[in-house]
Amino acid sequence: MNTKSKNIEMFIAKTLILAILFLSSRCIGNNLNPEMIDLSQMFYDYPSDPTFNVQFLDRSKLDYSIDSLDHVNAFLESVRLQRNSIPEKKFNPLVLRIGAYVGEVIRKNSKTKKIIWVSFEKAASQSQLIKSLGENISTIAILQVEGEDDFSFPLGKVLKYLEFGEAENLKFFAQSIILDRKK
Repeated sequence: MNTKSKNIEMFIAKTLILAILFLSSRCIGNNLNPEMIDLSQMFYDYPSDPTFNVQFLDRSKLDYSIDSLDHVNAFLESVRLQRNSIPEKKFNPLVLRIGAYVGEVIRKNSKTKKIIWVSFEKAASQSQLIKSLGENISTIAILQVEGEDDFSFPLGKVLKYLEFGEAENLKFFAQSIILDRKK
């Protein structure tokens, strides 16, 4: 992907996130939880701008459980195999919505630590490593264990799945984060 395409991709991703931020009056500081909850629901229920191939989702299996990620993995694999046919304007919303869903599964199933969504700016102000990654679609919204220097990148994991396939299993990703947080 050339620089111009990356810039367009970033612009679209930022525009989508900013639109959600401005539409929500619930945003407190840099906590993006309400916006990301809304974005996760847009994955399977947004008729005015549906997610690419949403017709292949079984909404009854999307209950924010860890096991629901098996269905998301299968869906994402079918999308990955058609990646070259995804309209450019549908790609970023796809990544953002699925990444938000994965992050919400992690948040809802983490029983020992409170996990919140934070902006790149907030995470970068707390971590030089995150700052060095730069702001992009993978880092525009990040999960953080509240009050700790502990971050996860569900949006980035979705991108990796689209590139590498089943080796980037979303269920395994979520389970490893939740189990790690129990220590």
